[in-house]
This record gives sequence, structure tokens and C-alpha cells, in this order.
Amino acid sequence: MALAISVVAADVTGNQALITPFALLAILTTFYFIDSSVLAAKRSDPLLRDSCHWTRLRLLLWPVLAGLVVVSGVESITVPSPSLVEFLLIGSPYFVGLGAGLVALPVAALRSRDATLRGHFKWFGTFAVFLLLFVIVSAPEPPINFGTNSFTPFVILYFEAAFVTMLVAGYSLYRSAKSLAPLNRLS
Repeated sequence: MALAISVVAADVTGNQALITPFALLAILTTFYFIDSSVLAAKRSDPLLRDSCHWTRLRLLLWPVLAGLVVVSGVESITVPSPSLVEFLLIGSPYFVGLGAGLVALPVAALRSRDATLRGHFKWFGTFAVFLLLFVIVSAPEPPINFGTNSFTPFVILYFEAAFVTMLVAGYSLYRSAKSLAPLNRLS
């Protein structure tokens, strides 16, 4: 949700520097949860199968992701209005981190025999999909001039699409956490 707040704040103020710390922290935290979830799936597998060779792949992904976070952070601060190529560079940590998670999480869910862990993977994968959709939806910055009150239907649709994708992502994250602690079954 910090990502949604920072994107809206950056759009309202026109200052891209507001988005950088929250957005980059969000992707690192999300990738950490993906990493720990896939490792937990390996530990819960009776045959200790390594989903997508994750134990070796994660050793490559963490430094690549850290480097992309630094590069995209500098890029997002120095480029006030990014082009499509610059947006792909700025959004590359999301595409790498969430892309790796979207490949590894379903494989780990299929190999897991624990129903609770499978439910967690289902909801966390839904969160990752909608977070990636949010990054894609928020890519084109609508031309907003708050001095002239120029809210066109495109601008309203833009904010609604960003809001709905983050709302579904937030609900999926809530359900993911709730699936790991099924309190309603305790009696």
C-alpha cells in the first residue's frame, strides 16, 4: 500500500523523488517474501525438491535485483518524465523480482503437499500478479495540470485502474497472511 500512496503522491505533486524510497522498499520486501516462501516450500517437500533451481537462482537474483534497484532509483530521480525505454529501466526491478516469483511460486505450490502452504502460494501469487499489473497500469503518466482542473475521463480512469489493482493486491496479501494463520478453525 505504501507503493500506491507514493505513486499517487508523485502524480499529485509531480515529484518523482517521492516514489523512489517506498517503491524500491516495496519490491525488495516483496521479493524477500517470495524468496522465503519458495525456500519454505522446499523444506516442506518430502523429497526436498528445488523448485526451478531456486537455491542457485536466488544467489543470482539478489545481487541483480539490488543493482537494478540502485540504477532505477537514480534513474527515477534524475529523469523527470521518462520515456518508454526509461520506464522499462525504472520498472526493471519489478519485472525481474515479480517475474521470478510468478514462475517459482506456482511450481512450489504444485509440489507442496501442505494445503495451508498451497493456499498461501495461491493468494501470494495473486498479489504478485496484481502488483505487476499496478506497475504496468501506472506506467503512462496522465497529463495532469492541477492548476486548470483538467480531470478528463482518461485521468479518472487512470486513477481508478491504479486504485482497483492495488485494492485487489492488498486484499490478496491479506488473504495470503490469513491463510497462514487460520484462526477461524480454532475451537
